[in-house]
Amino acid sequence: MKLSVLVRIHRYLGLFLCLHLLVTILTGSVLVFRHELTGQQTDTHQIYPLSPTHIQSIVTAGQSKFTDGRPLAIFKDDHNPNLISFRLGRDQSRMFSGAHRFYFDLSTESELYPSAPNSSPSSMDIILDLHRNFLLGGWGEYYLAFIGFLYAIVLIIGFMIYGPYSKRQRFAELRAVPGKPKVYWLDLHRFIGISIFAWSFIIALSGVCLAVGDQLIKIYQVTELAELEASYPLIKKDQSLPDIGGAEAYRIATETIPGELSFLAFPETQFSIKGHYLILIAASESWIQDDLKLVLVQRKTGTIDAIRSLPWFLRLLLVAEPLHFGNYAGLPLKIIWVLCGLISLVPILTGIFLFTIRNLALPKRVRSLRIGWRGIGKAGPQALRIPWFILLVVLTGIVISFYSSSRLKLLGSFLVISPFLCLLFSFIRSVQKRRPYENSN
Repeated sequence: MKLSVLVRIHRYLGLFLCLHLLVTILTGSVLVFRHELTGQQTDTHQIYPLSPTHIQSIVTAGQSKFTDGRPLAIFKDDHNPNLISFRLGRDQSRMFSGAHRFYFDLSTESELYPSAPNSSPSSMDIILDLHRNFLLGGWGEYYLAFIGFLYAIVLIIGFMIYGPYSKRQRFAELRAVPGKPKVYWLDLHRFIGISIFAWSFIIALSGVCLAVGDQLIKIYQVTELAELEASYPLIKKDQSLPDIGGAEAYRIATETIPGELSFLAFPETQFSIKGHYLILIAASESWIQDDLKLVLVQRKTGTIDAIRSLPWFLRLLLVAEPLHFGNYAGLPLKIIWVLCGLISLVPILTGIFLFTIRNLALPKRVRSLRIGWRGIGKAGPQALRIPWFILLVVLTGIVISFYSSSRLKLLGSFLVISPFLCLLFSFIRSVQKRRPYENSN
């Protein structure tokens, strides 16, 4: 494909996405701190273990508060491992939609009664809906997935056309022409865009995964759960036996697969099959943190019928949420995520400005302002090597901080932000000096 065609696709797709990205980035920056803003964050330096006794207490207390509720699932909160969530189907429904919610705090071993389900939505709920579906309901999620897909395409095209247009420039070189702002803003657009490429691409892909998350779960229900139910039908002779209960099913599962509970679905609900408890265990003996195993426990006999890994698309969905909001390495990474989000606004705003002045001609002779990185290489190839170096460092940092222990999370977080710190330092230093020079192309 011709370079000019790629430039036009990048320009007009980017123009179409501008307003959408402004909304999602600004609302996303607020949602990164939603638990801090709503006062739901707690000190999780000490994580309390979940025992079968806790499971039994949670089920008993939840059913006493919601007498019409059908036990659906028990799982740990994504942001606070000491907070256990219990869902009960309203009017004995097996579906999660509209279910009662009940919480249990392991640190204090106390029950937490949530706000009324029919209460008016809070401002944070409105921001979440705006970010998740543009206030368009279910169809808005499909539209948002489409926007995320287009954003990924714009980023890839931008990375492709960066090289040919930057061969005669040093990396992070902003050329200034008195009276002609197009040159400077075009260089700034390319510089920030290529620097933030790795982070933006991950946000785009993880956002697409989250937007189609409901469909991925439905695929799982139609394929994996249907296969499990066909493989392990009800045994009539065992139906007269009493139910072992969720606490005993959890004990049996963790004795077989040592680890922490991630999700426990009660039999014959939306996310389980007939006659079996479906339990997800984060295996503690795996070299990959939170390697999930699916354990199928018979509700009458306590026999383990199957131990499986989650399908790849559900594992991708589980990884997408913490990557998208940066909530897997504590408050420092959340701050980094918000800063990266605000930085990513620069290519959007400069892109709008460049489109409005697109008919201004570029001069052949310009004055340049070099932004550091002088010792890395000469002009030309340097402009191509450094973006790849930044991409590698940022991706390595994200992988280390996500699949590692708490001690290495800090190192991973530093790798994520280190290229941007270097660029910021170089930019400030060069602006303070402000020594433009004549550069003839």
